[in-house]
Amino acid sequence: MEKTKPLYADLMAKYIFGTEENLIYIAHLLELFFKLKPGTLANATIRNSVHLSRETINKKGFEMNIIVETPASEVINIEFYSKYNNNNLNAEERDSLNEKAVQINFVKNNLMPNTGKVTYDYIVINKNNLQAIDPDIIRLFIVDLDQEINQDYNNDELMRWIKLIGAETDEEMQEIVKGNAMMEEVYEKMKEFSQEEWVNDYFNKERLVKSEHNSELREQKEKMIENMLKDNISLENISKYTNMPLNAIKDIKKKIEAQK
Repeated sequence: MEKTKPLYADLMAKYIFGTEENLIYIAHLLELFFKLKPGTLANATIRNSVHLSRETINKKGFEMNIIVETPASEVINIEFYSKYNNNNLNAEERDSLNEKAVQINFVKNNLMPNTGKVTYDYIVINKNNLQAIDPDIIRLFIVDLDQEINQDYNNDELMRWIKLIGAETDEEMQEIVKGNAMMEEVYEKMKEFSQEEWVNDYFNKERLVKSEHNSELREQKEKMIENMLKDNISLENISKYTNMPLNAIKDIKKKIEAQK
């Protein structure tokens, strides 16, 4: 039996929060996020809802982001990242500037400066004139899934959902959802979805691509270190600038000397 895929993983998030059949979950999460009266977003729609399948995710133009339109015609663009360090808006975020919009990024392995907060918002700057964009036009929120959440999250349902979104293991998920009917239902759907063959094929492919990418980055860093050594930059400074341990740099130096 396959372990349950985490809710912050893009495909799982798209299934639970970005399909019309599961609208109730994203509506409830957003009501908690913005402190709205329950039922306020009951008639919201998901603009880019699709029936997920192997064929769907392989189609050109398939979108992992989730675009919710509220009954008040406000647009909320939601994305889930397993790594995030981008200070620039992506294509969907830039397009949303054409209408009043809110951008929410749920981030695991956040590489941006640590604020010590779980949820925080940004001022969006126009790079052409360095002017702040009116927050009435676009608001950008980051939800840092790596931040420690007090174990007394049972009294704060939003924090409980955020804890579930960031959970890695079935044991964590089971403990978090216990006693909350909607969250228990979500976890059951997550477990079932995780057993689909095409879903596992997708995640295996993603892991392979990430592994190959990381291998390529390591090779690029080693090449850069080789060039720095050839320029007689000290080992200490190389370690400082590249975050590579001294022992690893010494190994690269030995390899260069052995090739002479």
